[in-house]
Amino acid sequence: MDYFFWVDRVAADIVCTTYERIIHLTRFGDGWARCREETHFENSEGYYFKVANFTGLQVFEVPSGLLPFQRVSRMKDGGLCMFAQIL
Repeated sequence: MDYFFWVDRVAADIVCTTYERIIHLTRFGDGWARCREETHFENSEGYYFKVANFTGLQVFEVPSGLLPFQRVSRMKDGGLCMFAQIL
């Protein structure tokens, strides 16, 4: 996983329509359509950053160790193996 979004309901509406913003430019207004046509994105991070700036979302970067995930790995038989985190 490259990145992870943890958002409130207002931001979720914006973040969950990012693909639609690529396909249907004018559905989100002339300002967004002009922004997309004038901007070239090198990668998906740049695209999400532009969406956040355009819509006024605040983005905070946190170390991955602060996110509540359980490490998992694939076993040779196709199953999953969970790792215990030792503090």
